[in-house]
Amino acid sequence: MVGWGEWAAGWKRWLWGTRDEADAEHEHSGESWSPTAVLSSYGRRKYHQLVDSQLDSFMPFMKNYLLSYIVETEANEKSTEVVAGEWQETWPDIELDLRWKLRRKLGVPDTEEQKLLYHLRLDHWAKYPPLRGSSGWPQPFTALRARILHMMHPADEHQDRRVYYVLLILNLSAMFQLCNWTMFVHFLLIDKSDEHQLVLYILANKGYHFIVYGAIQFVQNAAAYFNCVLEDIDMNHPCSDGAPGRNLDGNFEYYIEFMFEQIRIASVWYAFYLLRRSKGGPARMARLELARLGEASSSISSETLAEEFGLAERHERGGVLRFMFAYDLACFIFCYAFGALNLIWKMQTFDCTTHNCTVFVNPVRGHIPFLIEHFKLLRDWRFTMTLDFSETTYSLLTFPFFLLCMRPLRKYMIGSRPTGYDRAGNLQAELNFAQKEERARLEAMKMNAERAATLIQARMRGKQARV
Repeated sequence: MVGWGEWAAGWKRWLWGTRDEADAEHEHSGESWSPTAVLSSYGRRKYHQLVDSQLDSFMPFMKNYLLSYIVETEANEKSTEVVAGEWQETWPDIELDLRWKLRRKLGVPDTEEQKLLYHLRLDHWAKYPPLRGSSGWPQPFTALRARILHMMHPADEHQDRRVYYVLLILNLSAMFQLCNWTMFVHFLLIDKSDEHQLVLYILANKGYHFIVYGAIQFVQNAAAYFNCVLEDIDMNHPCSDGAPGRNLDGNFEYYIEFMFEQIRIASVWYAFYLLRRSKGGPARMARLELARLGEASSSISSETLAEEFGLAERHERGGVLRFMFAYDLACFIFCYAFGALNLIWKMQTFDCTTHNCTVFVNPVRGHIPFLIEHFKLLRDWRFTMTLDFSETTYSLLTFPFFLLCMRPLRKYMIGSRPTGYDRAGNLQAELNFAQKEERARLEAMKMNAERAATLIQARMRGKQARV
């Protein structure tokens, strides 16, 4: 169980802001199992405190117990004092070695190893995008992809607030289909084999879908209906032209927008499918970190990695999102099926033999495709109003995905391990908030030291030139 302290800290910081091939690979890798690997970070800390407290009380007993075997009971008092004195000098080294071995055996990593891993994780990060490949040829697309991914999901630093606001504006802009194009590019660039990247894409897609096509569209429709009703006086009936959906006119542009939205929905359903086959969890995080550190990680034991990542933990990929796909599909079918049945019923109850049904068909305005021009249903404003109603209702029903965008809910209900990208565009285990802060501080110190060294060298060259 996760401690309430961690829950409260996570909520305050982030409120606004079955076995698979990965597990099998870990089991066959020969890594030893650690007792702490199945515990949460809070549980591991409590376990370590318990082990250390028991060792503190056990070591004095072990010291006297071993001394009693060394000292002969029939030896004289002077020889006993000499042996005891030598034992007092020897015991500290024995105690350190024994404590270290017992802590390792009980799954408690060495403190020095923890410090080493902490500092290693802050270093060995790529500094530049891959401008040239191994063959020496330039690779502009790879470099551009690396830059975009690092700006969107940096693993080694905080995201630039300017990038955050630009992405926010793009994802909230329905004009020129900017929100849909942004999502398409996002899906094309990310590593689609990683659990966390797919989770972020699904939640971003559905969350912005709720806002743009649900909440904003609902407010616009409500305002349009409210305004036309206020002006419905005597023979003036503005709702005949200004009601929600009536201004769509069955034109070609509306069907283009509708098609883009359906492609967006299809892409997120494909992401749901990939999520079940994705790789993630603690074991993958450890492998990503070991691959990044390379030979520098050779001195890090599996117990220390278990402390940092929890190697033996198991969880289903995607958490609650595995079941949210069924909910999303059911909402889609219900909304569009209800709209279609309601439209069919309304069209059948209206007798076109006694009434002029051409009033429902919008006139041809400008150049439109042959199919729309000759298929009257596509120019029937009742059809476009039905599509608009179904689209808005379905988008409003994606509200649960919007709630999961809050980081505390995402963390405890989905449980994917955070990943990001380095400057070379490679997928990496993401540093936590404190580690990013510390790395930013160290990078600032390095830059200041380099500036100072450059200034001193410039002054030295100036003096030599004057001499």
